[in-house]
Amino acid sequence: MDLIAWFQRDVLPAIASEYFGSNNYKVIKCEATSQDKGDDHFTSLTSFVNLVIKFDDKTPETHPMVLKLPPENPVFRKYMRTEPQFYNEVVMYTEAIPAMLEFIRSKCKLSTSEYEVFPKCYFGKWENMKGAVILEDMRNVGFRMCEERVVLDYGHCVVALKALGRYHAMSYGMKKLKSSSFYRLAKTFKETMFDTENFFQIIIARVVEYLERDKEFDNDTLQRFKDHIKDAEKLMLDLIKPKEPLAVLCHGDFCRNNVFFKYDNGKPCEIKFFDFQTVRYASPAIDLTFFCFLNTTSDFRWKHWDEVLGVYHRSLVESLADILGSSIVQVEKEYSFEKIKDEFRDYAF
Repeated sequence: MDLIAWFQRDVLPAIASEYFGSNNYKVIKCEATSQDKGDDHFTSLTSFVNLVIKFDDKTPETHPMVLKLPPENPVFRKYMRTEPQFYNEVVMYTEAIPAMLEFIRSKCKLSTSEYEVFPKCYFGKWENMKGAVILEDMRNVGFRMCEERVVLDYGHCVVALKALGRYHAMSYGMKKLKSSSFYRLAKTFKETMFDTENFFQIIIARVVEYLERDKEFDNDTLQRFKDHIKDAEKLMLDLIKPKEPLAVLCHGDFCRNNVFFKYDNGKPCEIKFFDFQTVRYASPAIDLTFFCFLNTTSDFRWKHWDEVLGVYHRSLVESLADILGSSIVQVEKEYSFEKIKDEFRDYAF
């Protein structure tokens, strides 16, 4: 497939009409710049396109874009369940995020820019198992992935968890003030990871093999763990069931791989979220625990986790107070730090 020919023929007219609001345009330049997606994103075919376009008599505009397409191999698509993942991402960018931001702009007394932690979406479509997602290339506006491959330091954690608190606050605000719209969106997404197959049981078996070989646990602790995960699939399905009032629209894959940071004198100061393929309505701890255990060390957690969890909680309650027009004291009665800690404990598996 000629990427640029496909883009200009099948996609660009829709972008011009629906995103830019004009069918009268001239393409000054449209070229593929790279296909380097790195090692972290393997469920999509990712390409980068630089578009220079002129509307009517206006000055030409430059728009660097990221094109995400489903993998071509049908066996890989089935094994990795990429079709529901693409469906979720399209729904997130074309329905959920616009609805959330529209809600925020109508309710917030303070600046709404801090809630805009998403890249621009120029195009999203999924139909008959085909489609694409086309986003802003955030590298062009100063964002990049953290250079550290796995572990994030304190500064990165603070920026990430502040933004996660604001993101979760949008769910709570919509549940209270626009509940029918919110729950309609929450029911739209498809489960992409846990089902009635044996895949997760196989994964858990590898954990047991490691623990038995490495002997990190005493025999009694190891046996209790083995008893706990006898039906691993059911365990995970139970953990992702939404429980009110704390359930939120989770990112679902919240980790270093799926965020971009902007830096000021070498220190992280802003963040953007992407890759919403496994979004789900569930406990906020789904996002918190995945981030915690995948991107921090045990030593960091021992020293700082309550503190950075407090950063998340403060951002959550301050944002929600702004959205609801309430005091922080009122919000904390329902969303206290103790309740967040309890939620983390209950879902930390």
